[in-house]
Amino acid sequence: MAGTPTIFLHAELLPNIRQLTLHVSLPNSASEIDIRESTITLSESCRAVTVFTLHQDVELVETLKLPVKVTDASRRNLSFAGHRVDIGGTESKAQTAEYSFRLQVDPNDAGLTFTNKGFQEDDYVPWTASDMSTCAALHCKFCKQMIVDVASKPDTSSWQWKDLPSGNWAEMMDFWHCHKPDVHPDDKEGQKDIEAQNASVKGYGASNRVVATPRTGLVDVASFLVAESDCQNIKVLEQRPTSTSAKPASHDGKNARNIGCSGCSAIIGTEDSVAEGLRLYKNNIVVKHTGATEHVYETHSIDIITSSRFLDLIDHEGVRRFVIHAGQSNGILLWAFNPDLRYSSSSADHSIVSRRAMKVLYQNATDVERILEPENGVPTPLSLEELFLPENIYDELVLSLRRSNLLMPISARIFREWNVALLDRIEKRP
Repeated sequence: MAGTPTIFLHAELLPNIRQLTLHVSLPNSASEIDIRESTITLSESCRAVTVFTLHQDVELVETLKLPVKVTDASRRNLSFAGHRVDIGGTESKAQTAEYSFRLQVDPNDAGLTFTNKGFQEDDYVPWTASDMSTCAALHCKFCKQMIVDVASKPDTSSWQWKDLPSGNWAEMMDFWHCHKPDVHPDDKEGQKDIEAQNASVKGYGASNRVVATPRTGLVDVASFLVAESDCQNIKVLEQRPTSTSAKPASHDGKNARNIGCSGCSAIIGTEDSVAEGLRLYKNNIVVKHTGATEHVYETHSIDIITSSRFLDLIDHEGVRRFVIHAGQSNGILLWAFNPDLRYSSSSADHSIVSRRAMKVLYQNATDVERILEPENGVPTPLSLEELFLPENIYDELVLSLRRSNLLMPISARIFREWNVALLDRIEKRP
């Protein structure tokens, strides 16, 4: 027996142009819907829309809370006449009639100030050092085996959490040393002594590097750097063969060995020979906070952690296109099309609260090596960043992108040769 038809609503806010796009998907072809009996109305507060239609004498009603308040004048634009969207001629697509509306955002909405911040100003990193101040333990995401017991050994020095600097901080220091202002010849010797002292104290000298220290957790955008002596219930996993066209993660020119959970053998991190420690992937770790009940763990989705990595690379490297792979010849070519937008959706797995996300365009890449290292005579992509992910994290990301693509309106799933998806972003309210 066929399920009851439903109305699907999807709204996206573009804060830079102060417009909101509303998609309305009505069930089955337009011939089975009496558009004259269908209405779309804006609430009195201008923060929600309600769609009513008749489908085979069955009344269908759906309400969606908008990501932002729109102007009262938008009511005049909410009419199905003239807003039909062409979604193609395949049989499955023909079962849906889609309509699209452009609504103006109310400039006096207080919420617009928050959503209109540039992503550089936001704290988009999940689990910063301040967030981890109440951490009691790190556990395996899959079997909840304890990996790092922060609250243990009360008789020794207390545990500390520290944020790691930007990934390109060393390059920035080299640039500064090469392009610093000239010093008067009479002051050069004294300047050298001052620079040597600063390099030693402030840690940006050539001989300085980040090293994992016992009882200290260093927080990166997508990982925790900890000393091996602080970890338990872990084991070194055998390296699986990888394609010659794509190299796995390596440190100091050596392939890093994967670290797995001794309970379920899932990959939870990797060795870092340069930092003399272990990097635990945030995506495969859950956090238990002080005072939490026995089975309460905090976790972040693959969307949150991946979008934070993209935002960090956009912020510090100025790139928006990425080649993502798991050490195999195939991968994903991804374009961070819009790093910051808000959306709301009436799909079953979404709440009525609007969500913050980044819109990405992606397509399958069958030959990663050819994209990263093109043949002679083929232009080299300058603004393209390689991103290696462990196999289980890569598979989870691919699944998340495909799931997001299917949850979007049919007319918005494809942009030229690209698939469209939304990756949720972390949002920390003040």
